[in-house]
Order: sequence, then C-alpha cells, then structure tokens
Amino acid sequence: PEKFRTWLRHKYYQEYEDAPSRQAMENAIATLDAKAEFEGGVYPVYRRVAGHEDGDEQHIYVDLCDERRNVVEITRDGWEIIQDPPVDFYRSETMQHFPEPRKGGDLRILRKYVNTDENGFALLLGFLIQAFNPRHPYPLLGIFGEQGSGKSTLMRMIHQLVDPSVMETRTFPRSMQDLVIAAEHSWLLAFDNSSELSREQSDMLCRMSTGSSFATRTNYSDRGEEVFKFSRPVIINGIEQVITEPDLADRSLFLNLQRLGKDERKTERDLWEGYREDRPLILGALF
Repeated sequence: PEKFRTWLRHKYYQEYEDAPSRQAMENAIATLDAKAEFEGGVYPVYRRVAGHEDGDEQHIYVDLCDERRNVVEITRDGWEIIQDPPVDFYRSETMQHFPEPRKGGDLRILRKYVNTDENGFALLLGFLIQAFNPRHPYPLLGIFGEQGSGKSTLMRMIHQLVDPSVMETRTFPRSMQDLVIAAEHSWLLAFDNSSELSREQSDMLCRMSTGSSFATRTNYSDRGEEVFKFSRPVIINGIEQVITEPDLADRSLFLNLQRLGKDERKTERDLWEGYREDRPLILGALF
C-alpha cells in the first residue's frame, strides 16, 4: 500500500537524511512481504466492532477511531475505555471518530429526536443494540414517511451513533461488487431516498443481513481469486415503502415517521447543537 511506502521513505530519511532509490524501495518491500508471508503470524483485523471470548464470557470492543486509539470494552458488568484491547482494528479513510462516551445517560434522551410512536422507538433501539453485536445476522432498518418527516436527518443521527463517517448516506450501488466494496470501508451502510428496490437488489440486502461471501478475480491475474466475507447493519429510507420482497421484509424492521408540524420544527443549527451535546450520553447508554 502507498501509505506503507511513504512510511518507509520517511524512516529511511530519518536514518540517513537522504531519499532511497526506487530499486532499493522495491527490494525492501519485496523482502518484507516475503518475511511476513512465510515467517509472520496471521491475525484477524476488524472494522469498528469486534468480539473476543474471555473464558466463558463474550466481550465486545468498539473502536472510537480517535488519535489515542481508544477502544470501548463492553462486558456483562458494564463498559470502560481502554487502549490495549486483545483485538486489532483496521480504519478506512472514510471513518471518523466518536465523541468520548459518557456514563449516566439514558436511551430516552434519543426519544426527542425520533418522530415515531413508542413501538417504532423500541424497534429502533433494538436495531441500535444489535448494530454493536459482532455476530450477525443484522436486521435492515427501513425508515419511511412523507416529505418533511425527518427521514434523512434521523438516518444521519443513527449513522453518527453507530459508525461516524464522511459518507453518512449514499445511493444504492449498481452491483454486488460495489456493495461489498462499500462494506469493506464502513460498518454501517445507509442508503438515502430510495424509490424502488429490484429483486436483485433485495437479494443483495438479504445477503448483507445474514452474512455471505463474494468472489472476484484478483487484479492483474487470470486465475487468482479474492473472496470477501461480509455482513453489515443497513438502513434504507424513502417516501414509499420499498421493501416488498418477502425474504427481505422478514429481515427488516420498519420505522414509520410522521410529518413534523410547524411547532415541532427546529432550525438545523439548533437541532444538531442539541444532538452533539446529547450524543456522548446516548452512546454511553447504548454501551
């Protein structure tokens, strides 16, 4: 990867105050690659959420993605922030950091940002809790309602609670390969303003929910094959209810929003200022 090449050049310059030749760089990288493959260990890496068994207890780890490399450790006794977890995380360039979670919060704090009934709010909490479970399957959350009901805003808020990213929402990909690539770079996938889902797209989301694998030819190779395993929590929103295929509906939770009245509306600035203040307490309550 190019970042490793840059790191190696910097290390060389620190040692010799000079730039390495191109051939020296290629030789060094090839040698290190061979040592890693034949002498190094194999270690799993995780995106955002990981599980780890400690005796007969399952611990959950959530990468806060901050510069100090803080991680939240969740056990049956509660949660705490640590810096030396027994699992390794991989961060993509699109991932952003969480605010530091705070204890003493309550999940009801989130209620004022969700324009639905109590049953809908309970389903949303179920989705949020399962989104931090390292074990799939994950339900798909469908958010539907007429224009002005706050669908896209709620989707962005959920994204910031589960997987802060520069890609808070996206359009639905054209192929399974594009969907898998999106899953490689994010923990939560959010598809905004969907007007319809084809049978093929429904099948793609079913596979993403329950876990599947995707194989493609290795770049610059005639016989090589790369296999990607994936399962991610997914949100999709739209004015019309687009989840119509029975197999996808069985894997989905439906959240119906009502149009906001004039007295219920807030300015964008006031809404997000309040949410930024509340988010650390909501995160702590979720953990």
